[in-house]
Amino acid sequence: MVAWGEARLRTVGDSEQTGRQLHAWALASNEPLSRALRAAGLEPTSACYLHLFREFEAPLDAPSLPTGFQVRAVTGLSEAAARAAVHRAAFGSNRLSTEVYANLMRGTRHYRPELDVVAVTPEGEFAAMALGWLDPDNHVGELEPVGTAPAYRGRGLARAVSQEALRRLQAAGARSAVIYALPENGASVSLYTSLGFRELDRNVGFSRPC
Repeated sequence: MVAWGEARLRTVGDSEQTGRQLHAWALASNEPLSRALRAAGLEPTSACYLHLFREFEAPLDAPSLPTGFQVRAVTGLSEAAARAAVHRAAFGSNRLSTEVYANLMRGTRHYRPELDVVAVTPEGEFAAMALGWLDPDNHVGELEPVGTAPAYRGRGLARAVSQEALRRLQAAGARSAVIYALPENGASVSLYTSLGFRELDRNVGFSRPC
């Protein structure tokens, strides 16, 4: 697979891939895969993200909120523009357009509007969001992504939307939940730890030394 991937990156005329280096991932717990990547000439890099996990052992409490704020699920396509906007604000990126989010809401198999949670200001603006995904076969939920618009940070809104999304996942049948975080993002790691998550594993990046 490494050889195939590097050959793909060298494909003549593939302008988007020209000059790029193959980057692979292996769970820290997956020693056979790490050994295989090393045998293929790849070495660990500083790139890493954490796999955080928690079980649902008791019903979760409703989140607490600043006065005048509420948490709820999006009501449908009519709120696609506002939902995409809070995502863009939270991550400082213009990649997620209203059209792209509307397509996700319409056409993504596992998207459930009742798991798409937002924090709403007293003025009706979306201030934070957490999107829940449910694997009904394995009874596992996932939060991806979670974010707060810069103007509303420091008010506990990321915690509130995450807790509400987890409550809804539990009600929908999840017995546990996962979320991923960059270890250098101390704020997110602290948030998820406070919500009962613990590190289960971590993904380590590999690439060929220059």
